[in-house]
Amino acid sequence: MTIDLPLNVAGCVQKIPKIGSHKGREQVKGLKNLVARMKDTQKLFWHFMNNEWLYDSNIPEVILLKMSAQEKKTFPFDMKLIDWDVMLNGFCYGIMRFFLREDHFSPESGYV
Repeated sequence: MTIDLPLNVAGCVQKIPKIGSHKGREQVKGLKNLVARMKDTQKLFWHFMNNEWLYDSNIPEVILLKMSAQEKKTFPFDMKLIDWDVMLNGFCYGIMRFFLREDHFSPESGYV
């Protein structure tokens, strides 16, 4: 059962004269907005919640075969060459700063 049904019932109850109130309707409206935001957040973080990370593609191999040595140096495609600590630090900073709107120093600043 999802939270939508109880919220809809609460909304209907708040519309009944002498039982419901303006404050109750506003609270139900706020809860519905909170639930909608929570569902959007769950969609964004689905990969983290399910720990599903798939890097399955033969396209980089095909591209690598066609690239010159200079192009390979300029545009690295090999996932093993990525500095994942730097990449994940930047990703986490982006989530905290731009999605959660928290005030954080960038990873380049040297503050942890």
